[in-house]
Amino acid sequence: MESLWQIEAIRSYVSGFELLTGGLILFQGHYVSDPAKTLAGLFKDPVLNGRFREVLERRSTLENIGAAPSYVFAIASLLLAAFTQFTAFWPLASYALCYVSAAVCFSWALLRMRNNGEHRAATLTPRTFQSVVPLWVFAAGIISVISSMTALTTQGVGITSLVITGTGVFLIACAWHVATRMPGMLEGEDMSMAAFVERLLRRLRVGFLLILTCAVTMYFLLITAEHSAHSTLELSAAAASIAATATVVGWWYWIRYGSRFQEKSLVNK
Repeated sequence: MESLWQIEAIRSYVSGFELLTGGLILFQGHYVSDPAKTLAGLFKDPVLNGRFREVLERRSTLENIGAAPSYVFAIASLLLAAFTQFTAFWPLASYALCYVSAAVCFSWALLRMRNNGEHRAATLTPRTFQSVVPLWVFAAGIISVISSMTALTTQGVGITSLVITGTGVFLIACAWHVATRMPGMLEGEDMSMAAFVERLLRRLRVGFLLILTCAVTMYFLLITAEHSAHSTLELSAAAASIAATATVVGWWYWIRYGSRFQEKSLVNK
């Protein structure tokens, strides 16, 4: 049985996480809605970066995602933070609701982007998932989701574990759809840069969906803090989830900041 101090520490941790997340999304919502602001200044070459920024700004206008999905999630996260901190609401349930709201709002943004598809173009050959994301990265996301199933039998957390697992499965399906089914957006005169931006944004968005699936890692840490007894299977699943999270996040940051090394291949195109 957890102590009062233990419960309050978990409550403060979850509410603090939700407060920080909501605040960041509220003031940095363009990371979802406006890729031109997210990726500005990727290349050191001023001419190349000018081409890159021009294509990004035009693409942001055509996609027209808007700030609504980001703001809705930010407000939901901030409300959950206050509700968790100042009421007797269960912290693990609060975290599960925050996870669900993130999945719903980000998929809403993707749906809006897909519906603004008059400038989208289908490729002549089918796009495979591994051409967007390496299979080992996708496998890490699946491992993270599957690991949450081991907590289904943990006393008192079965329902929240089911919500976490179901949301993770939904995010995996969204990632697969974005990688393989969503048509590309190739438009303008600078087709080589447009193709580069298309591939970069698709990989970053699929990677972000996979990062969301890895939110179960924090869930496992919360369960570990709340319950003193754990089976070998649960501890192994928690370790696998942490390793999967490190894999996915590391790959995403490499795509985000390592893309500039393709500068030479674009200079003369």
